[in-house]
Amino acid sequence: MPSQQSSAAEKTGKTNRVSHQFQFDPASRLLLCRIEGVVTDESIREYYRDVRRYAEKIQPSAGIVDFTGVTSFRASAATIRDLANSPPPLKDPKVPRFIVAPTDHIFAMARMFELQGDTTRPLLQVVRTLRDAYALLDIRDPRLEPVGPAGDEQL
Repeated sequence: MPSQQSSAAEKTGKTNRVSHQFQFDPASRLLLCRIEGVVTDESIREYYRDVRRYAEKIQPSAGIVDFTGVTSFRASAATIRDLANSPPPLKDPKVPRFIVAPTDHIFAMARMFELQGDTTRPLLQVVRTLRDAYALLDIRDPRLEPVGPAGDEQL
């Protein structure tokens, strides 16, 4: 099954590309999204729409968004606050979720998101590495499988 890749830059023909790829570990029911490239207001909103569709279909027990592959983070603080104030994609507040933010700028934006949305995402944590998130979830050697487009009935 091909992995989901979305690229606002590809649609506009620009060379700065961003993509997000979803993977799922059936054993732990972990939904992981890796974001790569240049993150903009438009691309982060596109990711947020897509993760909502995946979460509704898969009903994961945990979620991680990994910004390790991001080359430039250009999303505005206003967009991050707006997303933090919107309903979370993982509706159950008891579902642990993590943001992997390896750089200082992304970490600061992720912490702002965490603090702004803490009433609806009480188990959200910002960490520096994917290994940190796995350790906090007590997941060892996840068997991540690519997830098809969010509209696929194969989910």
